[in-house]
Amino acid sequence: MKFLPLLMLLGCAAKKTTMSGIADDKVYFDGWVPVKVHNAPDGRTWVQLNNHQLKKLKNGSRIVFHVQAISVDNPNDKQIADIVTWAKENYGKDEE
Repeated sequence: MKFLPLLMLLGCAAKKTTMSGIADDKVYFDGWVPVKVHNAPDGRTWVQLNNHQLKKLKNGSRIVFHVQAISVDNPNDKQIADIVTWAKENYGKDEE
């Protein structure tokens, strides 16, 4: 019973992927920072930092973060297919 919390933490950590990248010094709303990801080809993403991390942030800072998949949706599902169809039909219409 005393090892149950340790096993739960180990199980939660097993579902995450560790990634790293180089951050810009530009901070957008609520502490979001653009990051060029090392582990992904041509990868860029956004990472939210807390106040303590933002104080240490400089241009070119290395950031290590975890990525966790919440769900996987099949594009053949009706709801997802409706969204994809709508996007294909309406893509670029606002620019005209």
